[in-house]
Amino acid sequence: MTYDELTVQLQPGDNDFGIEGIQDVCCHAGESPLDLMGHLFSTIQEFTTSCKQWDDLTAAYFHFAA
Repeated sequence: MTYDELTVQLQPGDNDFGIEGIQDVCCHAGESPLDLMGHLFSTIQEFTTSCKQWDDLTAAYFHFAA
């Protein structure tokens, strides 16, 4: 299998979603895992509406019981 390679140069301000954006989404931790993931992906989609998505999105939900 062959893959295309792409290099992207980020400029200051290009990645404003960051850890804070993910933490804001995770404040919905009382939701079901499916709802939380749906909220995460829809929030990212809203954040990037002016950009064409050229890569896939992957997330994992882990629950640790004490």
